[in-house]
Amino acid sequence: MRPIRLILLLWLCGCGSQPSPFTDDAVLESVSPDGSVTATVTEQSSELGDLTQVLLWFHSERCGGGAASSPEVGLELDLEWASDSLLVVLHRPDIRLEFGASGAVNQCWSRRVRVELRSVEGN
Repeated sequence: MRPIRLILLLWLCGCGSQPSPFTDDAVLESVSPDGSVTATVTEQSSELGDLTQVLLWFHSERCGGGAASSPEVGLELDLEWASDSLLVVLHRPDIRLEFGASGAVNQCWSRRVRVELRSVEGN
């Protein structure tokens, strides 16, 4: 096999774990107990408004997306992994936080993570 084909094949296979692409605007990151998924809270502000997102990155599958969002910043969310497949997003009761398009279950290929939005006093 020609070297260039081998390099291209290895790149396409995605051998090894891939870092999360969501880290640029991250205010909080938490990795699942098995190390296969990174949950990231990002905040962005622009002339169009504010946005906080909880994003999931599935390392070996090299894909990810939005799990929850709010049209505010400075929410002081907390992330807790209850298991390899359950992420709990803790937030104050006065925060409007909604699931992303996938709802409570985010899936990338065969890997699934259920997200629970939990309102807690004093968070």
